[in-house]
Parts: sequence; structure tokens; C-alpha cells
Amino acid sequence: MRARGFTLLEMLLVIFIMGLLMAAMGYGMARLRTRAHVASVKGLLEKVKNGLATYKLVYRDFPDPVPLSGFNENETVYFFLTRAFRRAPDGAKGEIYSTENVGPLSEFNERDQRIMPGRTRVSIVDAWNEPLVFKYVGGRPALYSKGPNHADDNAGADDLVASE
Repeated sequence: MRARGFTLLEMLLVIFIMGLLMAAMGYGMARLRTRAHVASVKGLLEKVKNGLATYKLVYRDFPDPVPLSGFNENETVYFFLTRAFRRAPDGAKGEIYSTENVGPLSEFNERDQRIMPGRTRVSIVDAWNEPLVFKYVGGRPALYSKGPNHADDNAGADDLVASE
């Protein structure tokens, strides 16, 4: 009389096949997550680009990369997109920029903004919690995300660049 059930070899084969299926599914999920992050960052770049275009229409130029002491480039962009100022500051009050807030040019979600370690001002961050890069290259503003590898490739390799 033979005992009913599975042999050890059959059980190991089933466990091996299930492991392969789970690994393939995990790889697919990681790729989907990266694609979702890329789509999210492209939307954020478009929002910032539109805010900068509106800034240029209102003030006839893009914001200086670092016009305020203690601000880095990203903090400057966030500052000027979330606070729109009159064109002419009041020199009698010693203003560099007017203190009259005429409304934001862009609004950002909680996940799109963060105070970076060692800083005191808000930066615009991508889906990988890296600050967006804003700088002038050849007299033109460049706006991009460092991408999934978190390395600044100067808008090359896997960096996500705001379209012209």
C-alpha cells in the first residue's frame, strides 16, 4: 500500500516555480514604480516650467538663479514661483524685491516640496526626494531632475529635462 501525497522533489519543484514567478512579478512592479515616478516628475517639471514662463511674461525675464543671500538655485525658484512681487521695489524702504505679494504663480503639493537637510528654506523635490536643478546654461535657463540614479548628469543620461 502506497502513501498518498507529494514527494519532496515535487514540493521543491513547485516552490522553485513559485519563486521564479514572484521574482518576475517583483521586477515588473519595480519597473512600473519607476515609470510612475518618471511620469510624476515630468508633470512637476511641466508645472515649474509653466510657472517660470508666467514669471517671464509678468517680469520680462526669468528669475536670477541666486539673487538672495543664503538661497540656492532651487530655493530661489520656489520662492519666486510661490510669491509674485511687484516689478518695482520701494527703494526708500531698502527693498530689493517688493514685499507686496500679488499671488503665487504656481502651487505645489506636500510631496513636491521639502526642506533639505542642512537648509532652512523649501526646495522643489522630485519623486526620488532630490531637489530639481535650475541653472543658466549659455544664458538660457535649464530645469531638470537628476532622475532615478540621483546623479547630476548636467541634463544628460537619465536626467529628466523640462521640454522647451
